[in-house]
Order: sequence, then structure tokens, then C-alpha cells
Amino acid sequence: MNANTHPAMPESQGSLRIYFGAVNGVGKTYAMLNAARQQLALGRKILIHLSVNQPTDVVALQAELQSLAGPGCMLLRHGEFDLAAALDFQPELLLLDELAHLNVTDDSHVMRNDTRWQDVRDMLAAGTDVYTTVNVQDLEGLHGAVSAITKVARTPNQTRIQTIPDSVFDNADEVILLDVPVDELIARFEHGQLRRAGVDASEPWYRKGHLMALRNLAIRRNADRIKGEGQVSKPDPATRKRQSTGRVEYFMPVARTLTRQPYLRATAISLLTVLVVWPWQSYIEPANIALILLFFVMAVAMRMGRGPALLASVLTTLCFDFFFVEPRFSFWINDWQYALTMVLILLLGGMAAKLIADVSAQSRVAEYRALRASAINEFARALSAALQTEQISDICRNFIEDAFQARASLLLPNADGRLQYPAEFGPEYGNALNMSALDMQTAQTAFERAELICPEAGGSIWYLPLVAPMRTRGVLVVQAGDSKWMHVIEQRKHLDTFATLVAIALERVHYVEVAQDALVTMESERLRNSLLSALSHDLRTPLTSLVGLSETLSLTKPDLSSQQHELALALRDEALRMSRLVNNLLDMARIESGQVRLNLQWQAIQEVIGSAVRACKFSLSRHQVRVSMGNAIPLVRYDALLLERVLCNLLENAGKYTAPGSMITIAAERRDDMLLVSVSDNGPGLPAGKEEAIFEKFTRGERESAQPGMGLGLSICRAVIEAHGGKIAARPASQGGACFEFQLALGNQQDISALDELDEMEME
Repeated sequence: MNANTHPAMPESQGSLRIYFGAVNGVGKTYAMLNAARQQLALGRKILIHLSVNQPTDVVALQAELQSLAGPGCMLLRHGEFDLAAALDFQPELLLLDELAHLNVTDDSHVMRNDTRWQDVRDMLAAGTDVYTTVNVQDLEGLHGAVSAITKVARTPNQTRIQTIPDSVFDNADEVILLDVPVDELIARFEHGQLRRAGVDASEPWYRKGHLMALRNLAIRRNADRIKGEGQVSKPDPATRKRQSTGRVEYFMPVARTLTRQPYLRATAISLLTVLVVWPWQSYIEPANIALILLFFVMAVAMRMGRGPALLASVLTTLCFDFFFVEPRFSFWINDWQYALTMVLILLLGGMAAKLIADVSAQSRVAEYRALRASAINEFARALSAALQTEQISDICRNFIEDAFQARASLLLPNADGRLQYPAEFGPEYGNALNMSALDMQTAQTAFERAELICPEAGGSIWYLPLVAPMRTRGVLVVQAGDSKWMHVIEQRKHLDTFATLVAIALERVHYVEVAQDALVTMESERLRNSLLSALSHDLRTPLTSLVGLSETLSLTKPDLSSQQHELALALRDEALRMSRLVNNLLDMARIESGQVRLNLQWQAIQEVIGSAVRACKFSLSRHQVRVSMGNAIPLVRYDALLLERVLCNLLENAGKYTAPGSMITIAAERRDDMLLVSVSDNGPGLPAGKEEAIFEKFTRGERESAQPGMGLGLSICRAVIEAHGGKIAARPASQGGACFEFQLALGNQQDISALDELDEMEME
């Protein structure tokens, strides 16, 4: 018989039950054997034919069934299924796994059929009930989708594929869907507790994203089979016992719906009820007979669904009128009250059928919502482990493809706020959706407005802004295969939730990167300060000695010649300059390490200005220095050594960048409750736009390249002034040149009085 012909399963005395799952390992074979336990207890003759290499718990259950079976009641076989031997055994129930298996033919054993599902069809025709197992990839209509998900394609030398026609699955009398948590299934696979169903460990059947996609596919396929008419039956308590092993999360047996059997059963039940009640009609009032018939109508509604219940209500009403209402054996009604009774039977039957249909619909809705909640939970868990943007992108694309059957891409903004495919994703990321310039502009609009943009008529691309708590992090672009499905409100909410999770994950990764950069910066700064501190401390002593030796050399007797004296002074000046640079390095390292403690004393500002001018007399020997002091300047609380260093740095900076003979002015005046001190010159002035940048460490102006220095002087000035609670700034001078000014808080009368009292206490 040709396996490529796909006839629908013929009507027969046998019934077919399929245990359906996403992949191997969800417990199909175990549940099937567990169901056989009850059939053995009923004394049925059973043939069990399983594949080799079963899990240990299945092997143990087989042994248990053999011990329970009586003589000649059960036959257990393994390997290839022998149809002729099975027919000779004449079992009442056949348990056969892997319905999509391809039969093997050889010279010693001639098979009647090419595929196992054809053998099952023949067993059903012989009146044998069959329990079997099917995976989602075994269905002919879903084989391509499963191959696309798992990326496992048909090999070139593979002439036949192990599948069954969809009609075999749809026309089965009963389908039981079995499921197991994805993480648990992966754990069991990694621990070697599952057989691999013909694949090795490198093949992607048990990857988390693929398992979730196959799981969703199996549930949707089973729901499509129900078509709104099915009934969800309770699992067998004996089967529930297996939950203690952690293999089965839930069972969802679904009775056959779109066949004639439920309607035939409803007809049989109605007629059987009439036959049972007929001998007792002389003892039972017609009203009570009507209640008995109504009871069975309700029972049919609960067990078989809406259509059979409506049929049963019509049949029982007609039978009640024909057999139990005068005149009998006629549909004529003499008493109008019976007409009311029959109308009530019809109405109550219809109401019961509608109630059952509503409950079934609500059950399916709850199932889909549970599925969505599970997908969101898995998506959030996967995103929580992502530490890089490209990981988030991969997770997002895989989950959206699995959950919505749609393609997705992330567009992230660059430094200028323009969306683009992130360069760090690599060239293989590419333009996954083949977006045009117009599509990119639409995505940019969605990003700037932080609003969802739906596709226009005939379009299929959705633009979802990734709005995080702080700001919009990008745009999620989704191209749906079925745009109508994406317009469903539940799907929209589901997709919005995915986008929100992606936005939060991107923001978390962004701040992780910011924290890492800050940590690296802090560590590098600490290392640099430690190095500068060590170098400057080791260079300070020899430089001081060099300054002293150069001064001693210039004062030696007999007097040096003019050229030798000039060289000695130049040596002293360079040694002093190097000493100041080293002092700046050491001071900056101490300030940033927090080791500097201010020695604050109430002092006059005139003292520290005079001390700074005297300290800079050599570097300012070719310049004119003018000091301008305001009237009635009170005492100021400051650290004299550090403030002197500030003024020295400002004076040396002015002398370095102005021509010889230039005027340098030091001014101090009172302004409200602040002391304003400025150092100005009439040189070339500050570089445009550099008024703030020149206070940064190792930063110099554009015209400084020919001048010696390291760019630390002004940075030290800012650190010292801010440590005193003041401010320092640079601006162009009114007469040309540059002006540096800083502010310090003045002392008030109470501070001065407290100082006098403290001095008196120390004297006592």
C-alpha cells in the first residue's frame, strides 16, 4: 500500500486514542501504559508493542503491568511491529508508540504497509482499540514549521519522512495533550534521563527557545482540532500519580468532537432512556417522566457538548410526546400543560448546551492566557540573564518569532539620536526586515514621539517604541506574517508587554555599562594618583637639593664669569620650575585621595598675597606686578599654604603666557559677604570657548603648546578653592587679556568674637 496516499480513517469498531506532546520526554508512553493498568483490571486482552531503549521509569512500569496481567491477558513485544502476528493475537486493546514510524522491510519479513499509521488503521478495522503516541513534528502539516524552528532539515539521502496525515490526528476519537516545564525537560535531557529520539546532543531539539516554540505549537494545534466544540475531561487519578516524579506538569485530555460518534451516542442514550422508562410508565407520573428525560439531556450536555445536547433535547421531547402523552403513539397533544413541559425540556437542554459551550470557551481562553503568561515569564527570565545589547536582541528575535510567528529587529539610537542597526551586532545581523528608507523614517518618528505606529492598509510592519523609565531606548520593529492576528487586542497587549520588558532590559544593560565605565575610570584614576604621588615624592628631595646647589654655585668665591653665572641662574630657574611641577603633582594626588586636611585659620588676605608675590619673584622678574586692595577687608578663614599655592599658580600662569613687560594685577575687594580676589593680565587672553575646560586636569589651551607645563596648575586651584567652599572662574579681562577670580566667604562679627574668646582661653 502506498504510504503517500492519505485517506481519512475509516469508521470501525475500534477507537483511537493519541497521546500528543511537543517532543519526546513529556511522558506520553508512561501515560499510555498507566491507562493500560485500568484496562487490565477490567480483564481486557492487551498487546503492548514499544520501541527499544525506553527510559527506566517506563521499563519499570512495563514490568509492573506484566506482574498484574493474568495468563494470556497481555503480550509485550519490542522492535518492529508485526501486523499479521497482532491480528492473529486478536487483542482488545493495542498499545503502540511512535505512530509516524516508517516500517522496515527485508527479505525475511514482509510488511503489509509502508507506515505504522496504516497498520493502526487495519487494527482499528479489525475492531481493536488503539493507544498510540505522536509528537508535534510527526504531523505532516507542521513538519515544515518544526524544521524551520529547529533548523533541522531533511537530509539529501532521506527519501521518506516520518509523518502522519493530519486527518489521522483530527479524526482520532481522543487526544491527550501532555506537557512538562521547559527547564525541567532540559535538565532531564542533560542528565541522560531521556532518549534522544534519533538526534544527538549537538542537534537543537532540546534548546530552550526551540522547546518553547514547539510547546506553543503543540497546544495551538490541539486547540485548532477542538474547534470550539470539545470537552476537557479530568485526568485519570492513576496517571496523576506520576506527577511525583516531576515528569508531567498537566494533562489535557480532549474528547473527539467533529465526528458523528457523539451524535450517535446522544441518539442512543435518548432512545435507551425511553426504553428503560417505558415499562414503568403506569407507576410514574408523566411529569416525573419528563424530569427523568430532562436529567439525561443534562447528562448528555455535560459529557458531549452543545450539538449532541440539542439533539438529545429534541429527541426526548418527541419521544415524550409520542410514547407518554395522551393520545399515545401520536404527536397530537390534548393537554396544553404537556406542551409547556416539552417546551421547557427544549429550553433547558439548549441552556445546558450553551452553558457547557461557554465554560469550554472560557477554558480555552484561560489556557491561552496561561500560555501567554508562561511565555512572558520565560522571556523576562531570559532577559534578566542578558548582559549585552546583542544578547537582548537575539533573545527578543527568537521569542517574538516563537510567540507571534513574526520577524523582529531592534533599532537603537546612535549618539546623535538617529536609529540604526547597532554596529556591534556584526555584519550577519544585517537588515533583517529589508527595511526601506521610508520604513527607517517611520521608525524614527515612532522613536521621537514614543508612540506605537501600526501598519497602514496592506502593510505588515509594526513600530513599537521601547519606552523605559528614564527615556526611550529604541524601537522594536515587528513584521507579522498575519497582520489580522496582530490587530487582536490580546495579542497587542502581549506584544506591548514584550516591548516593555525589552526596554527595561536595555536600560538595565546601559546602566551596567555606565557603572562598569565609572568603576574603570575610578580605578585608573586611583592608580594614576598613586603613581604620581610616588614619583613626585621620590623626585621632591633631589630637586630641592638641585635648587640649593645651583644657588650655592652662583654665590661661590671667586665670582663666576658672567656666562657661568647666567648658566647657574638658568639651572636654578629650571630646577625651581621642575620643583613646582612635582609639587603640583603631589598636591593633586593628595587632594583627590582625600588626604588633605585644611588648616583653617582667621587671617588677613594681604599676608598671603604678599607671600605669593615674593615666592614668584624669579618667574615674574620680567613683568610688572600691581596689587590693588579694597578698604576694610575683614579677616578670612583659610589655609595659608594652600591659598598661597593657588595665587602662585595663577601668577606663574599669567607670567608664562604674557610677553615680558606685561602688567599683572592682583586685586582683592569685598562684595557683600564674600571676598573677591582676581589675577588679571593684558596678554593675549583665553582661547575662545575654553573658559571652563582649562580647569580640567592635563588640559591646556590652544596656544600653550610651546610653553612648558603639564596642565595641572588651574586644576589644583579649583580643587583648593572648592575645598574652602568657594568658587573660581576665568573670563576675559576688561582691558584685554585674561582674568582669573575666586571667591571666599568673609568672617562676621560673631566669628571674630568667638576667635578672640578662643585666643583668651588658650592664653590662660
